[in-house]
Amino acid sequence: MSREKNITRFDYGKTHGWWVRFQRSTESGTKRVVSKMFSDAVHGGKRKALRAAVEWRDQTAATIKPARRRTTRVSGYVKRVEITRRVGVSPVYLAWIRMPNGQAASTSFSIEKWGAQEAKRRCQLYLARKRREAKQSGQPEAGARRAGAAATSRPKRASKARATPRARAQRLTAR
Repeated sequence: MSREKNITRFDYGKTHGWWVRFQRSTESGTKRVVSKMFSDAVHGGKRKALRAAVEWRDQTAATIKPARRRTTRVSGYVKRVEITRRVGVSPVYLAWIRMPNGQAASTSFSIEKWGAQEAKRRCQLYLARKRREAKQSGQPEAGARRAGAAATSRPKRASKARATPRARAQRLTAR
């Protein structure tokens, strides 16, 4: 049996079949899950259930909107509600940035304490200060695109060349 996209084999207890699932984001940003189970017993065996699952998946995929791709944001700020043990629920502006060394830096400013306008302004100032620090270190903000670079380009990892046993032996005998 080949591996099919969005189809999972389900063998738990007395339940045996193929489970088709799609997860999509709606316009409001909430996640919507569309799923259906194709039982072996109802469809007359594993292969027939899989065939029915693939057919339903193809029909359903044509009717629902495709999933939005996640994008990794380099920096920014957002209005959010934070839930903490001590305070409970508090609305904040959250600022985050990826530093040149690869670490993320973030902070939040309470809307109740500073007011919406001031909290937003403080986020902008925080990001500006962190970008200045990154610029002074001589490195661009991590993840920031170079001029003329493609949007999908990523920094290449340095591959670790593994020494073969023969190369290791030659290196040891050369010493």
